[in-house]
Amino acid sequence: MRAVWPRGWIPLRHRAALVAVSVAALPLLLVWLSALGDAALGQRMAERGLQAAARAAPQVGRPDTAAQVEALARKEGLWMRVIDEDGRVVVDANHDAATGLAAWSQALFFGPEGPPTLAGWELSAGPPGQRLVALAAEQGRASHTCTFVEGHRLLVCEAARVAGDGRSILYVVESSQAAIRSLHDARYPLLKLTLISGVLALVLGAWLGWRMVRPIEQLRAQVLDRSRSAALAPVALDRRDELGDLARAFNRLLGALRDRGAANEAFAADLAHEVKNPVAAVRAASERLSAGGPIDAERAARLGRVLREASDRLERLSNRFLELARAEAGLVHSHRERVPMGLLAERLVERLAADPRAEGVRLAAVVAGPCVVVAVAERLETVLMNLLDNALRFAPEGVGPPQVTVTVAERAGRVEVRVEDSGPGVPIADRERVFQRFFSRRPGGTGLGLALCQAIVEAHGGEIALEPGPAGCGFFFWLPTIDSQPR
Repeated sequence: MRAVWPRGWIPLRHRAALVAVSVAALPLLLVWLSALGDAALGQRMAERGLQAAARAAPQVGRPDTAAQVEALARKEGLWMRVIDEDGRVVVDANHDAATGLAAWSQALFFGPEGPPTLAGWELSAGPPGQRLVALAAEQGRASHTCTFVEGHRLLVCEAARVAGDGRSILYVVESSQAAIRSLHDARYPLLKLTLISGVLALVLGAWLGWRMVRPIEQLRAQVLDRSRSAALAPVALDRRDELGDLARAFNRLLGALRDRGAANEAFAADLAHEVKNPVAAVRAASERLSAGGPIDAERAARLGRVLREASDRLERLSNRFLELARAEAGLVHSHRERVPMGLLAERLVERLAADPRAEGVRLAAVVAGPCVVVAVAERLETVLMNLLDNALRFAPEGVGPPQVTVTVAERAGRVEVRVEDSGPGVPIADRERVFQRFFSRRPGGTGLGLALCQAIVEAHGGEIALEPGPAGCGFFFWLPTIDSQPR
């Protein structure tokens, strides 16, 4: 099946080709951009030289002239000189050389021979007092000029003006090295090379895009086929790269979906089995009532009891089933709030202490702090009530004095809750099945209580487990605290 892309969306293969062509054309683009920026750079450098000369001009002729010019040259990063009326340089302050990161980058781009320097240009430029900008300044005109030298790799900007004493000349020079400028004279041959390499890059980019997109399209077609089939067979993509990892991840997802489907099928079968008995009781009672004839009071009472018990069981099953379905879906639409687990445990233990079933059973809550979590409060109450209800039912069947203890503590970024009783414990053969749906050793139980506890705890990002001790039974679960929950 061929993919249909949304309008305005660029396919991946086209984007790969575009990136390859852009990389091929980047050197030429940089050269042209550098050429466009050179004029503005030269103008800024010349103006900066004139401004520095204007600031230094009033200092010439004073006793501290050399110090003032030196300080200004260091601050602005310029080479400033004061030339007297005889053409001699009386103050020479050179701070034009690059330092730090700029010097390192120049060495990197210009190679072992190093970048062209202003000092090297000075050797061939003649005495400063005889240069054109200095001669123009002698005639009373502040002047500046910018020139590319050293094969267009060095931009030199000069500026000069009459000093404050009316006789001396302030001469300022600044340079700018750029490796890209050295390609300026070769821009037209570079254009031809870019056209050739651009075609090659387009071909290679298209091939690379095809190599990337083709297995993705194969995966897409196979996944769409699996979505229309109930078999959920694994996808086939024999590769040892990231796309192969993606295919294996899809297969793990398909395997999880198969397992979930099998679990739902087993759940439906178990539910149908559990519903069958109360439905059969209702049918038998209704058939007896519809058969006609007199029914004595004892039989009527018995039929009423059968209908009531069957309806009660069906109601418990339906309510627990709905709660379990919501919990296994993650409780996504339920309101979550700050829940102090310590206070919740103490309140439930206090409530159960008034229950007739707790007569003779020692109930205790051991709480270390509030132990606050963000959760659906009523669902956590369901978990604790189910565990306490189980403990309360089995505690009297143990050897010693019946007791039930709830322990709540906070450790390592999570709230830990343990419910222990003094009952006979869970048989070894049943320990791996206690959290299975519809598994129950208690007469009249739905077998959904512990499965519901597990689903609720996992929906809150925690875990629950059976922890059998040397005597009695213990259930342990933990939940993340507020600080450890992902934001």
